[in-house]
Amino acid sequence: MIHRFTSVTVCALACACGGAPPEPQAPEASPTPVEAAPESPESPEAVEAPEAPPRHVELTKVEIEGGGVSEDALKSALTAQQEAFETCYAETKKEIADLEGRVLITYLFVKGERKSVSASHAGMGAKTINPCFHGAASAAKLEVDPSADRTTIVVTFQMSQQAL
Repeated sequence: MIHRFTSVTVCALACACGGAPPEPQAPEASPTPVEAAPESPESPEAVEAPEAPPRHVELTKVEIEGGGVSEDALKSALTAQQEAFETCYAETKKEIADLEGRVLITYLFVKGERKSVSASHAGMGAKTINPCFHGAASAAKLEVDPSADRTTIVVTFQMSQQAL
């Protein structure tokens, strides 16, 4: 009997020492996942710029007669069209594998208003390259000062099979 009494006493003491059972609590909400911040490079050298595709068309000469526009402004407007000129070359090269040579673009402005644009390549592929270069040159955002009575601009592009 003593053995039974000891077990009951130990059990009663263990239950009594803990006090009242804790009140039920709502389950804790799981923490909201935090998106990891994108890793930033340690230094600017760590970021590599995507490599530019090789160029096969290069603006090599600019002639402006009559004023109204600076050579820098003209080059900037034409450089903005570089991808279009490169596309003209690539498309024509599909027909003419050894496509090379010069393309002349001529602009005529009268009192700041564009009157004409022409493209001229005398070699193989002229039927394709001339209208394409004409379109790309026409899309260039050129502004000529209206105080210039007549402005003629001749631009020479060199096309090469080798990357420039």
